[in-house]
Amino acid sequence: MFRRFLLQALWVGLACAGLAATGWIIGRWNRSHPIATVIVFAFMIAFWNFGLVPAINIPWLFRLTVDSFENPRFLQSLLTATATHALLLGSLFTGALLTRAHEEAFSLGLRQADKMDNRE
Repeated sequence: MFRRFLLQALWVGLACAGLAATGWIIGRWNRSHPIATVIVFAFMIAFWNFGLVPAINIPWLFRLTVDSFENPRFLQSLLTATATHALLLGSLFTGALLTRAHEEAFSLGLRQADKMDNRE
């Protein structure tokens, strides 16, 4: 039981790392609008099954939600699937946020004032 849980946690962790790296790459390709680009990519992997993509399947999550209202035995599966989807999509967006253009650091202009004093 514990071994199965450990393998599932490891799988989710590796999938999160892979999606964070994917989000970072997508964000690097379009630095001006990384979030918009990642949203397009997230819609692609959420609604089309590419086989090798981690288990992000929004239509299945909707069906599971309907099933959990009809039969309460699906509620635990719904909570687990929702948490997994949130982690995976959150990792994708986190990777994209890591590529945003950094703002210029605040400066008091002290170095520039020192240079001007040395010239006089």
